[in-house]
Amino acid sequence: MKIVHAANHFSPCLGGIEKVVKDTGMLLAERGHEVSVVCLDRCANSGEKLPEKGAVGKIKIWRIPFIDLKYYKVAPAILGKIKDADIVHVHGIGFMSDFLLATKPLHKKPVVVSTHGGVFHTESLSSAKKIYFSTFQRALLKMADKVIAVSRNDLKLFSGICKNTVLFENGISPQEFTIGKKKPNSFLFVGRFSSNKRVGLLLEAFSRLRKESFALTVAGNDWEGLLSEYLKKNVLLGIDTKVKYVVNPSDEELKGLYASHEFFVSASQYEGFGISLAEAMASGCIPMVQDNEGHKEIIGDSECGILLDYTDMKGSAEAIGKVMLWGPMRKRHLRENCALRAKDFAWGGKITELEKIYSDAIGKKTGVKTGKSKGAEK
Repeated sequence: MKIVHAANHFSPCLGGIEKVVKDTGMLLAERGHEVSVVCLDRCANSGEKLPEKGAVGKIKIWRIPFIDLKYYKVAPAILGKIKDADIVHVHGIGFMSDFLLATKPLHKKPVVVSTHGGVFHTESLSSAKKIYFSTFQRALLKMADKVIAVSRNDLKLFSGICKNTVLFENGISPQEFTIGKKKPNSFLFVGRFSSNKRVGLLLEAFSRLRKESFALTVAGNDWEGLLSEYLKKNVLLGIDTKVKYVVNPSDEELKGLYASHEFFVSASQYEGFGISLAEAMASGCIPMVQDNEGHKEIIGDSECGILLDYTDMKGSAEAIGKVMLWGPMRKRHLRENCALRAKDFAWGGKITELEKIYSDAIGKKTGVKTGKSKGAEK
């Protein structure tokens, strides 16, 4: 199959969706498919224009210009990049999904859409988002050959407006991660520096433990230009010597951070599917994360982590203080549980399942019933 993934951002940009597109693209290419990615020609909040063409392994990259309306990235040039596609897989809800669904009568390509949390990651413009979702998306998503919910939370949300929604949870590659020598009382957050991730709440909680011996690392992409605000807050809270920031870490740097930290922390308000949490668990990091549907789904009944309410800064600080007193045997037991649970999210047979979704969509367009794809038979 000739598969085109459409996403706002891709390599060298960093993020959860970017990681999913890369992982699925590489695995599909290994199975004999021709894979390309069409994305915008700048990373989020960056003025640097990226080259029009590129590649990651066997994945071809096409980057296109766009009009930045902040919450809506208008890039009609995508239409010219899907001419040879057998299937188009759009990642996320926004202009690309709207435009490619609305223009299906023109391009006549099968289109599947992955939800990735929809438009509800933050409470900003919440009323407008609800109207956009319940009216505009209700109409457009009916034109999708399949809507792919990446989490049970998304399945519940999207199946309410589109019956053609199926659950296909994102995955990770656990074998890529190792449990290294853990630094005592080391805590790690990995994610975008954006308002919905609520890094400020983490800083507030840890500031209540400033007399204790701990190290907090905050790693990710400065998505909303919040780094300077975080740095000022560190000084005001008296924890500037205990908090380190790693901006735009490479894959190898991330693996090293996961391997060396004892705990993974996140105060994120909302998660579609917490990829960084799953990767941290694969590396033996013990989660201390916000009690939300995405986090609960990943931790499950594995007894490997703690769900907190970081808006209760006193309570979350007390919980962090308690885990710092845990003995090595208890930590080792929880690390092993976490690594075992992370294996449940291995891509494994998921790629065959994704190929089936693609084949069914192509068969629906041509009217031909499809069995296993050529790649799946290898």
